[in-house]
Parts: sequence; C-alpha cells; structure tokens
Amino acid sequence: MKRTLRFRLVLFVTLLSVLLGKNVLAQQVPGTLSVNTTMPIQEMVQNLVGPGVQISNVQVTAANGAYGYYNITGTEIGTSEGIILSTGKAINAIGPND
Repeated sequence: MKRTLRFRLVLFVTLLSVLLGKNVLAQQVPGTLSVNTTMPIQEMVQNLVGPGVQISNVQVTAANGAYGYYNITGTEIGTSEGIILSTGKAINAIGPND
C-alpha cells in the first residue's frame, strides 16, 4: 500500500512539474526584432565599427530592401544589432516565422 501511495505521489509531482514547466515556457516573450532598410549603407557600417574609425568607399550590390540594419532585444544571440542580408526582403525577417 505504501508503495502505491509513493508511486502516485511521485507521478503527481512529475506531472505537475511538466505542466508548470510548459506554462512557464508558453509565457516567455520572444525577442523583438526591428529592421531598418532605409538607413544609408555608410551609416550601417559606421554603426558596426564604432566611433573613431574612418570608413570610405562603402558599396553594396544587392536588390533594394535585401539588406538592412537590425536591432533585437530580449534574446541571447550574442549581438543586439548588425547588418542583415537576405535573398528576399530583409524586412520579412520580422515575421511571423512560425
């Protein structure tokens, strides 16, 4: 009898942890991505290298809208901003990407 009670208790605690874990994951807010495709390429590159670094002769060969400058918050991808390159429209990276 004690084994059955212990088994039921372990099963209940396990199921409760799984259900609570799924609920916590479902409430996480995904990162917020913004893409600027109108920023001049010179400014995009200057943002990457930072102040005090001179750049010149910046050129890009790509379709209009296929590149842009992105900012992202709420993630741990290791960078919060940069240049996005796409085979389509860079703005489509915002999603939804289900």
